[in-house]
Amino acid sequence: MTHVPEVLSDEIAACLPQAGGIAVAGTEGLRPGDRLLINGAGGGSGTMALQLAKAAGAHVTAMDNAGKTEWLKSLGADEILDYRQQDFASLGKKWDRILDMVATRSPSRIAASLSEKGVYRALGGGVSVLLSLVIGGLRFRVQRKSIGIFLVPSGRELTERVGRAAVDEEISPHLEAVMPLSSVPEALRRTGFGQVKGKLVIKP
Repeated sequence: MTHVPEVLSDEIAACLPQAGGIAVAGTEGLRPGDRLLINGAGGGSGTMALQLAKAAGAHVTAMDNAGKTEWLKSLGADEILDYRQQDFASLGKKWDRILDMVATRSPSRIAASLSEKGVYRALGGGVSVLLSLVIGGLRFRVQRKSIGIFLVPSGRELTERVGRAAVDEEISPHLEAVMPLSSVPEALRRTGFGQVKGKLVIKP
């Protein structure tokens, strides 16, 4: 736990700990000109990762549903992919970093989309897919490609870093709505269908 900076509202602060931690840790080390793909770019973590990546000078490909296209462009995305119409692993393109919020692809398909020394990290997905990434990804080390699961370090230090980034306006969480406790089922439904732009906050 850490104190909420005075300049942040409680509602904005509620958006930060996990999603902001993923964004900060997931974009660490990006350099100008690096090519980053964010699969699930329109969610809480994705939008903050997009902001940090653009600030670092990276070329960002944002993948989400078509309903978020113009919004993601307004956040600075260089290229937009609609996951319902396009599969990034079938485009013949390569990225230096891939941050995947929902893993569904095999290690071999991922490896084909990574440049030399490329790094792919998955944050969520089915257990069988995640296990295949951990085990199957090992064989691509000889190609100097790193494939695996993204384990976000937790704790006060990272949470404080995220808070400072928000205060310094390096990240600006997009809070779509503040909803009452009775709206939890609706919030979960919309989140599950990928309809939320950024974050929803429940306020009892």
